Amino acid sequence: AQALCLEEMLNVEISKAAFFYGKIRRRYLIQISDELKSQTIDVISKVRELVDSKKVPIMEYSSKCRNCSLISICQPKAMNKKKLNQYLQNLFQQ
Repeated sequence: AQALCLEEMLNVEISKAAFFYGKIRRRYLIQISDELKSQTIDVISKVRELVDSKKVPIMEYSSKCRNCSLISICQPKAMNKKKLNQYLQNLFQQ
């Protein structure tokens, strides 16, 4: 069964939201459209599937990573396939 969304539970319409990035101390306002709500529900569903599968996704570094508070845990640059393969080859050649 699908859980009720906050809007339905409180009988309100939420049309705006804000993302605050602590590292750069910036707040970004966004408009919440029906399309964005649908995309969000889709992402939540995919994340639940990922968690249920117990598989770690492959990380890819992008410009967004610079301002992410989890970059020190994620380490997308350190974990790319090319670097890992090169490290493994060098490890066994020595």
